[in-house]
Amino acid sequence: MLPASVKNIGANAFEGTGASVAFESPSSLTSIGSQMFEGCSKVEIPSSITAIEDSAFYRSALESVTIPSSVTRIGKSAFESYSGDIKFETPALLAEIGDRAFYSSKLDTITIPASVTSIGNSAFENSRNLVAVKFEPFSSLTKIGNAAFKDDGHLSSCVLPPSLKTIGDSCFYYHSIDTLVIPHSVEYLGERWYYHSSNSTTKTLILLSEKVCPAFDERNEMLSLGSRVRFYSTTDILQEIAYVPGGAIRKYELYTVSDARNTGGTLSLSLTDIADDVLQIRALEIGGQRVEANESSTYTFEDVGEGTEFELVVYADILDTEYPIYQTLTVEAGEVGVGDVKSAGDGQPEVRGSLAEGRAQVRIPGDGGTAEWTLTATDGTAVAQGRAQADGNWQPLEGAQAAK
Repeated sequence: MLPASVKNIGANAFEGTGASVAFESPSSLTSIGSQMFEGCSKVEIPSSITAIEDSAFYRSALESVTIPSSVTRIGKSAFESYSGDIKFETPALLAEIGDRAFYSSKLDTITIPASVTSIGNSAFENSRNLVAVKFEPFSSLTKIGNAAFKDDGHLSSCVLPPSLKTIGDSCFYYHSIDTLVIPHSVEYLGERWYYHSSNSTTKTLILLSEKVCPAFDERNEMLSLGSRVRFYSTTDILQEIAYVPGGAIRKYELYTVSDARNTGGTLSLSLTDIADDVLQIRALEIGGQRVEANESSTYTFEDVGEGTEFELVVYADILDTEYPIYQTLTVEAGEVGVGDVKSAGDGQPEVRGSLAEGRAQVRIPGDGGTAEWTLTATDGTAVAQGRAQADGNWQPLEGAQAAK
């Protein structure tokens, strides 16, 4: 065990010793230099370490390394050609994973701490045992560098966090990821950032960011498709593009919004989840009002004000991660009906929707029971009769028949 007073250890200090290295606490050592522990059989990194410098564990044969929560930076080639496992103590303070940090390592899985803001160029390139990259919830990651996951031919799972802004050149060039999601936050895609290795199975690429749509153009090489790819998008940018370097694209929709109306400041809409094999709708939000998903797929937002354009946010679970999907929603102005009591019920009903289209909804005060109503549109063009529960909730007017 090394004394707590040790402040510096030279390169290759333990080469050929097969030593098991530990440190008295509290250690004075603050950084790990180039190949400092080359030849060691076991190393316990002290909690005083704030940086793992360039080439610190280059070609190390250690079976496992646990990185203390005190470490804020992993330097260039720090674990290049490293053959063991990596674990991070929590809560981690790590902010930067340097260029080639895990280049050609033997890692099979890794979970990136939420504190990491950037992953350097070629950080995991040529790590051909790597099958899964995970990010802790509430990730701070904003940048993935050029070729960061290039030539990771067995990489089948990588769920990018919704904080990400930049994906570098050739980042996912030659991979086996089944489903890759480009979050709404992404503002830049590098050249030839995507190419998958398998020609036998269909891959899924989901684009949630409108900001990078100009990148998808046949005049450049932002996207290169290896073979069959299902491409889901929130925009129409691809409808006029027949070819992108590497292969043809077929575009699929994630969901459809219909019957969107603003009736006196109450906005209602229907949302149909088309791509239920790749996502699950969790909630919708307009004007700060979040409404949880429901079986009827109809949603109502109160007091949204006047207007016909609103920002709709759809929250969807994709690969167990909740992503926000933003879009501008254009709505129609709805017609409000007026209610006349026919029988039963407590108090006066509130009515909204378009009687002319048979889409009236009613909210009737009460603790239960059934109330019947005769409703007339404000412009006198339609009349509806029907039944509804007197329970204080908005509901379709059951049995309503609208006529002009």
